[in-house]
Amino acid sequence: MAPTPPVDLSTLPVVVLDNGASTMKLGLATDSKPRVIPNCISKTKSERRRP
Repeated sequence: MAPTPPVDLSTLPVVVLDNGASTMKLGLATDSKPRVIPNCISKTKSERRRP
């Protein structure tokens, strides 16, 4: 198997992610405004029980 050629990282887009307490903001570094997504945590019923 031939080795993989090196990747020029300067051509790849930069992703920015801010994981806040109630919302997550994400986008590309070149975007004027980030996308805002509400955080959501889900658990199965068995994980909700306390001993």
